[in-house]
Amino acid sequence: DGSGWWGGLAFYNPQAEANNITLTGYIGDKNPVALTLPGLSLGELQSQSIASHDLVPDGVGWLQVQADTPIAGMEFFGTSDYRQLASVSTGALRSRSGLFSPLRSSEEGGWSGLLLNNPGTVKNTVTLTAYDAAGKELAEISRDIPANGQLLSEINALFEGKDIKMAASISFTAEHDIVGVIFNGRNYEDDGYPMEELEALPPLSAPLVVGLE
Repeated sequence: DGSGWWGGLAFYNPQAEANNITLTGYIGDKNPVALTLPGLSLGELQSQSIASHDLVPDGVGWLQVQADTPIAGMEFFGTSDYRQLASVSTGALRSRSGLFSPLRSSEEGGWSGLLLNNPGTVKNTVTLTAYDAAGKELAEISRDIPANGQLLSEINALFEGKDIKMAASISFTAEHDIVGVIFNGRNYEDDGYPMEELEALPPLSAPLVVGLE
């Protein structure tokens, strides 16, 4: 699109029967509007990949995917010049707390961006805390994400006015479940050749561990 980025989806139906997939797109940040998109039908043990611009109108921020029976899927993010590509699977990774790590340092030619989706039907308040590599707290902020809305920002812009240049990780706590991805990019040279990196990572999270006697 006009931002220089594109997205894509890959689906796999592991069932021994046909599967119908319903896609709903959400437009807008403050008051997202639901938009029903053309569905997909997968035969038994069948896979299909699609680029978002093939079926998603401009302005759609994120997609909700529903299927008759369980499916496997992957999301792709890339630049329009085909120089960077990353993939991640977040379909089952709803959580109210977790940690995004690592972060890329701008001093090394890198950048980090955060994407948080609120798949719920009520407003969700998320608290983000930045830490350095030694675990020292650097800054904390809170943001409201509307129902079916999203928060998308480069890390430094998100923590504008706060000194987080030594940040190595960001933790989050939310009132309700969210789905999140951290993007890390870097431009550098290898033996004189310009190189570009891009990765997309889900948050790290762990269940409560109870001591055993």
